[in-house]
Amino acid sequence: MKKILALLLVAVMLMVSACGNVETTGGQPTATPGATATPAPSADSISVTVRVNGADGSFAIANVEIDVTDVDQDGKYTIADALYCAHASQYKGDGLGFATADTEYGLSLTMLWGDTSGAFGYYLNNVSSMSLSDEVKEGDLVVAYIYRDQVMWSDSYTSFDVNYSSVAVGEAVTLTLKGQCYDANFNVVTAPISGAVITVNGQTTEYVTGEDGTVTVSFDAAGTYSVALETEGNYYVAALCIIEVK
Repeated sequence: MKKILALLLVAVMLMVSACGNVETTGGQPTATPGATATPAPSADSISVTVRVNGADGSFAIANVEIDVTDVDQDGKYTIADALYCAHASQYKGDGLGFATADTEYGLSLTMLWGDTSGAFGYYLNNVSSMSLSDEVKEGDLVVAYIYRDQVMWSDSYTSFDVNYSSVAVGEAVTLTLKGQCYDANFNVVTAPISGAVITVNGQTTEYVTGEDGTVTVSFDAAGTYSVALETEGNYYVAALCIIEVK
């Protein structure tokens, strides 16, 4: 009997040790104060592109490929996993900068890129997602954002038809910009955005979308260019396309 009790005590001590400095909030790991913000170990991972749009219209993460593991070990890769891993590898502030909690609406964001306003939205492959628990696959795009309009929640999500392009110097790239909003019956309405000013690497340009939402850009030097929608004066969740010019 003493031997059995001793073995049970050892097992309990090993379980406590394995938990380390990570606690679970609503089924999703969040870093405790002073803990190292790293995802739970996993033998497998997938590559997911993640973008985080800040409340000031800037990009906290600008379409970065993230190695996503099954952080909560529920047997699938989810939006929550993707955002957790993105924060763990990219966030430079105090702590993890990311947290979730179970609410009446399911698993919900309570902190995004260090912001605790609760005014958050997220899209999967440019489609509004219903849950942080929605599954993601290799090559997917996850976009999370902080609402700029935190009174009427009127931010319009925008996207280009292309998220990434690789072209030669001087080669033209045509992008189509569309915006999403809700009608009076709360149905999603998607339509081209005309007359929208385009920025390149954060600088305003003379590129403007036509009536059909298209814009054609080209570059005369090799490099990486971030082509985005100018949001100044508008409640837009800015679209972004990364163009590699070789």
